[in-house]
Amino acid sequence: MKDYSHIKPTLRSEAVDAKMIEQKFKYVNEVVIPALSKRIKETQEADNAYFMIKNKIVHNPFPINSEVMIKNVTRESKTDPVYEGPFYISGLTKNGSYILVDKQNNLLSRDVPTSHIKLITPPSGKGVVSELHNEQDEHYEVQAIIQHRGTPGNYEYLIHWKGYDDPEDNTWEPSSHIDDPKIIETYWARRNAGNSVSKRAALPKRTIPTRDTHSRNKRSRR
Repeated sequence: MKDYSHIKPTLRSEAVDAKMIEQKFKYVNEVVIPALSKRIKETQEADNAYFMIKNKIVHNPFPINSEVMIKNVTRESKTDPVYEGPFYISGLTKNGSYILVDKQNNLLSRDVPTSHIKLITPPSGKGVVSELHNEQDEHYEVQAIIQHRGTPGNYEYLIHWKGYDDPEDNTWEPSSHIDDPKIIETYWARRNAGNSVSKRAALPKRTIPTRDTHSRNKRSRR
């Protein structure tokens, strides 16, 4: 084989165009890199927002002395309660978890993350609220109502929240926590659909009155 190692490489003048290289660098710096940076920032913000919603992270902590229920992490069957308590917020750790005490002011043996807490009553005692409507008016969308309990005028509804497909994330809520009354109307329409069908099926058949042919025959014989 022929040895080309002694030949020095040369560049054609048209391949080394300083102006073209400068334009390419300028395009990359002024167009490509800013566009990529913007896209990365938008993706990070979207991911962060989804993470905060999924994990129910709040910027403003629940007030001290608030009454709360906590998720039953030892729940083994559907008959076990989803939440246990009540407890009261005693403090907040550096990582954002809550220090809780029971009614006897005994400390709970573990710290509880925000995602496991359901706010019942703020320290002012002005009424019942849900963690779904906290100080920031954080809003979660109802996907469907799947069950109800209670008596007329005092119903609670089992809510399947949009984006939360784990049945353990379903919560019982009063009608006041449901912004759109049409959601409740839709639930009852679906719930009663079977009843209306059965009622129509059970309607008695119309009967056509008939004349008393026996008495008419008697009159004709006379």
